[in-house]
Amino acid sequence: ERTVFSKTLSNFSRESHCMQMRTKEEGAFNRKHNTNMASSKLAEYKPLNSGEHRTIDDHYDKANAHEPEKYFQRLGYLMIFASLGLANTGDSTEIGSMGFLLANQSCREEVIQGMDGIVASCTYVGMFIGGLFSGPVCDRFGRQSVLVGGLAVNATAGVLMAFTSTPYEMILCRFIVGLGMGMILICLLTLTSEHAPPRSRGAYLNFVTAFWTVGAVWVALLAYVMFGHGKETSWRLYCFVNAIPSATAFFLVISFVPESARYLGLHGKYKEAAKIVNDITKSMGYKDDEFSIEEVRAQFPPAKAYDEGLWAMVKQSCTAYVKVFANPSTRNQIMFIQGLWFFSSFGTGISLWIPRLLTELVSDVYLFSLIYACGSIPGILIAGWLADKMKRTQLLTMGYALTSCTLAGLSVVAASDNVSQIAILILVCLFHSCMCLLWSTMSIVTAETFPTEIRSTAMAVCTATGRFAFITVHNISPLLVGNPPYLVALGCVAFGAGLIFNFFSPLTSKTGEPLQDVEAPLVHKVHGPSLPRQ
Repeated sequence: ERTVFSKTLSNFSRESHCMQMRTKEEGAFNRKHNTNMASSKLAEYKPLNSGEHRTIDDHYDKANAHEPEKYFQRLGYLMIFASLGLANTGDSTEIGSMGFLLANQSCREEVIQGMDGIVASCTYVGMFIGGLFSGPVCDRFGRQSVLVGGLAVNATAGVLMAFTSTPYEMILCRFIVGLGMGMILICLLTLTSEHAPPRSRGAYLNFVTAFWTVGAVWVALLAYVMFGHGKETSWRLYCFVNAIPSATAFFLVISFVPESARYLGLHGKYKEAAKIVNDITKSMGYKDDEFSIEEVRAQFPPAKAYDEGLWAMVKQSCTAYVKVFANPSTRNQIMFIQGLWFFSSFGTGISLWIPRLLTELVSDVYLFSLIYACGSIPGILIAGWLADKMKRTQLLTMGYALTSCTLAGLSVVAASDNVSQIAILILVCLFHSCMCLLWSTMSIVTAETFPTEIRSTAMAVCTATGRFAFITVHNISPLLVGNPPYLVALGCVAFGAGLIFNFFSPLTSKTGEPLQDVEAPLVHKVHGPSLPRQ
């Protein structure tokens, strides 16, 4: 019995040892397999730049191709774009709130006093001036600092608007809000394009622009809660609460969004640029190798010397605008994008009067406006899915065609004798969804077309053209607001003109391509006989 027991115990120990060894071997195999999979993904990565030195885009793309062990290791990187997105939300809420203030009877009687068009358009005058001013300043002094300043101006003026008592005070506050908004849009799109890896740049830009929809839903939900079902909540409290997103974004941008490494490299700050590049790739969970100061220096030309002083800054700003139009290639691109911005902004300006139009057509304007704001969500999701899969010009064509068709249908329904509220609801939601697809693509095209040294200045020119269109439509719309079908048809014509204009696009596809840092040098043709070689 003792012999049998000892043999059984020995066999059991041997089997237990074999099971432990098998478990260790399987664990080692799984770890090796996972490592090989991650290594194979990095091995499949091919640099965008075929030159001798790596570029910032190469390093960002390689880090983006790396999969960290735990997904939350990318949380720091995502917070950069979430902070920029919230800044876009603050921009959206201040624009969207104007439509609900114009529709609020108490605000109209106490403050606006029949000056609807001026109050609405002065915001875009401020955006026009703020954008033109901040473009060259952004290229000269940095993107992040100008963005922080714009958020501070926006939040402060939004709060002060709650204390206005005359139409002139309201006009002044809306003008200052516009100044801040003009600074915000240019900087956040520039920073997003310069912090994003090229092969996913469209998706990240769409992510940031999607927060515009968040702002639209926020401002509509706020109006429904405070004004819906005949509630008499103060419109002043509405203005105060509406400023919360901009104030929150102010602190988040300071905490999480670094300055652009490309901007620093162009201005000779190679050490700071290399540090930011490495900090960003580490926030992606990538720590295999670092981007060196020598690689930053090799990517950018020698930094230019700038004169100090206010007058020197004014001269540099004027020179920046001259430089944007000096190069024929850049001039053709910017003039084309200006046309796109004009037609898109003119048509979109009509949509900002939809809360007023709905008061003429539906019973509960605030509920319909909330559903209208939520209707943009499918368009944003589709834009994010297609952003890096289709050419930008194809997405623009799709956006213009769908937007003009939905507005045409809305115009027909609004002109009928028996207005169907369900049909209007479906059409305005489709319109908003298509419009968000269009504007997401417009933002991507504008942010990635121009070189880093003039990117913000060129964007300022394009956005200023859009603000001019907004100012125009807000002075025309009050004349037609009593005839909704005609006003909606005017927006349909604007988007249709944009569709035709887009067919003559001189733009080349930038999908997945690296950003350009400096303009191509001008080539001067020499006419006459060629000189003999010495």
